[in-house]
Amino acid sequence: MPEFVNPFSGKIPDRKLTLEELIRAIRLNIAAEHEAVHLYMAHADATDHPLAKKVLIDIANEERVHVGKLSRLRRDPHRRRSEVAGRGESRGGRNGRGINGPFVRSQRERRAYYRLPAEFVKGGPMANKYLGREGAPFGDEVWAALDAAMMEAAKSQLAGRRLLPLEGPYGLGLKAIPLPEEEIASGMFVSRTLPLVFLVEEFEMPLRDIAAFERDGLALNLRPVADAAIALARKEDELLFYGAAGQPGLLNAPGVQKSKLSDWGQIGAAVDDLIKAVTALDEAGFHGPYALGLAPARYNLLFRRYPDGPMTELEHVRTLITGGIVKVPILKDGGVLLAVGRQFASIVLGQDMHVGFIGPDEEGLEFVVSESLALYLKVPASVCVLE
Repeated sequence: MPEFVNPFSGKIPDRKLTLEELIRAIRLNIAAEHEAVHLYMAHADATDHPLAKKVLIDIANEERVHVGKLSRLRRDPHRRRSEVAGRGESRGGRNGRGINGPFVRSQRERRAYYRLPAEFVKGGPMANKYLGREGAPFGDEVWAALDAAMMEAAKSQLAGRRLLPLEGPYGLGLKAIPLPEEEIASGMFVSRTLPLVFLVEEFEMPLRDIAAFERDGLALNLRPVADAAIALARKEDELLFYGAAGQPGLLNAPGVQKSKLSDWGQIGAAVDDLIKAVTALDEAGFHGPYALGLAPARYNLLFRRYPDGPMTELEHVRTLITGGIVKVPILKDGGVLLAVGRQFASIVLGQDMHVGFIGPDEEGLEFVVSESLALYLKVPASVCVLE
């Protein structure tokens, strides 16, 4: 095993370790685990015996899990026993104990820990080092499967992004964006800020399933990551449409216009209501193009055909509203019509939606899907709420 400079290497000290000495000792343990991984994998690569290869690779993967546990412990070794007790006592080791008792971060602490800068460029590599991925005991194929499942599930649900233009992503380090300066007194100006909201959703994956996927190519159950992505997408749309933490959404922002909807039981009623809403925006100086988001029940009614021809109401509405017509699952009724253009409203992204690695749990591995964003409603009058 490696022999780093450590006054207590190879013997039990006659006093308690200082914090600095404890950190050095943990680093020694991490180095030893890495060396063990190298040893087992070298022997596995050097043999064709199927059982021996399987056992050696499985043991190497266990050592990688140990690296993750020790790495998390190294980041925070000074927590008192009372601060770290909780639901995940088993993370400190096989017997559930860390150096000074059970080690676990509370849910709030874990979420705060992952609020680190991360950039995502469409078509380019993700800054995975900020998502804890380097501590995961598996390879790129598993990450590719998780990322693909997350994106597919999220895209099936997200509605706000289909209505509003995106700005960014700028990285999770962006916590707020400056708003235009306001004159609060004669010759005195202040620039307020719009905070970005950090959204997270955690999930777990069985470690044995991941190992089977990597070793034998067996199908990986991606339902946990898909469910987490769908839940996070719902949180995103709730933020955009209803607001949160004192920030208004599209439906309740001061200054938005409003238009009453009738009962759409009769074919043609929907078109009449939407013409009124478009006219209201047009008279306010917003001449299009327009985008429309509707509650599912209203949206589905647009697929009815006119009795005198093959055209549906949806096709008819599309001749008037050319910026997109979107079903918004989080709306119970009504909808929103808005003038399209980032000069009116947009979504500011800090970190785009990503999968990050938290660490080992009792029977598997813990992950988090996270993102940060804000609704930047520059001209509230460009929005017409359909009630």
